[in-house]
Amino acid sequence: MSRALIGTVAARIESGTGAARVVYRGDVPATPAARYLVVRSNIGDDESVDLGDSRAIRSATVWVTSVAPSHDESLWGAEKAHAALLGWRPDAASWKPVPLSSQPAQRDESLPSTVWFTVETWGFQFQP
Repeated sequence: MSRALIGTVAARIESGTGAARVVYRGDVPATPAARYLVVRSNIGDDESVDLGDSRAIRSATVWVTSVAPSHDESLWGAEKAHAALLGWRPDAASWKPVPLSSQPAQRDESLPSTVWFTVETWGFQFQP
């Protein structure tokens, strides 16, 4: 399910950013675009809503990372991704995504060129 969820979320973000950002699904190539978003997910946790375990629900987390050469460009990508997901109900999930956390733009000091990244975390719940 995580692969389908990643694809669904990435497609939604692409519709909100157009050609301004490349959206990668899971992996980032060795030579990525200068400005991009990457969508990653876990496989999720199985839960039930009653003691009889009659309704199984899976909760998954999706991380959307905006990467760009400047602080403002990184935030722009994160804002566009946030706007694309807020209030949206995907076909792959029973409920709309819920924003869980948002990190400020940070500079990645380990890279030789200037790179800023911003991470948005979203929660999804669905019935498998």
